[in-house]
Amino acid sequence: ILVNLVPCIFGCTDSTALNYNALANSDDGSCTYYTPVHNISQSIDYRAIQPALDAAVAGDTIVVDPDTYYENLLWPAVNDITLMSSGDSSNTIIDGSGLSDVIIISSNVIDTTTKIIGFGFTNWPNSATGIKLNQSNPHLSNLSFIGSSQSNGICIQGTSVSSVIIEHCYFSTASSGIKLYPSSSYGSSLISMNKITDCSNGINIDDTKIKEVMTSNFKSIESNALAIDAAAIMESNKILSLVVNSPHKSPDGAGVITMHQLLEAGII
Repeated sequence: ILVNLVPCIFGCTDSTALNYNALANSDDGSCTYYTPVHNISQSIDYRAIQPALDAAVAGDTIVVDPDTYYENLLWPAVNDITLMSSGDSSNTIIDGSGLSDVIIISSNVIDTTTKIIGFGFTNWPNSATGIKLNQSNPHLSNLSFIGSSQSNGICIQGTSVSSVIIEHCYFSTASSGIKLYPSSSYGSSLISMNKITDCSNGINIDDTKIKEVMTSNFKSIESNALAIDAAAIMESNKILSLVVNSPHKSPDGAGVITMHQLLEAGII
């Protein structure tokens, strides 16, 4: 009688592991994995962002290593979580795979102690968004949103928001950069120092006057004033923008002039 004995080779049999052994036929529990997502408050590492968010509690900070993460994230109903990159928005990318919104935050407990910092967002479908907010008011900073065309959805959309902060972000190649539907005209949302290029629409604040969006202590200038006068008002008041009064005395103002525009034009 001939018996064909197959030798037992112990090792890691999971092909997704760092130490996968293609010759092994018996898993010995030695598999190790790439864990680029770190809850530094709990000293726990994860292979993806969503499980780290799901396990987070108030006060936790989650740090994500530079890489591309193919995820569509649903933020938990937990306030005061910080999600940040250990790199920046050029090398830590969350790719929606063309499936749906890249991040959805939909809880009225979320305020500006919840922070998302230093990520790039890409590949959401035309009917979706990079970040979708519903009754949520996080602090979003140093993010970049790069769509695929000027009909490619909305970078940040907020419904029933009142005090969201969006600052130092970059928006490009989408239908709209920022589109907010405030819960009232008396909110305290802050949109500051962002750059929007190649979008069909820049910033759309539904039913909210320009002066209420820019600052609660806004300064204005007449539409026929000199640019150097605008620069002087901004410098003396330590602000970065002015509401331009409408020549027809509209209470909404005619528009906005910013320090960035004056710098680009070489006025100052």
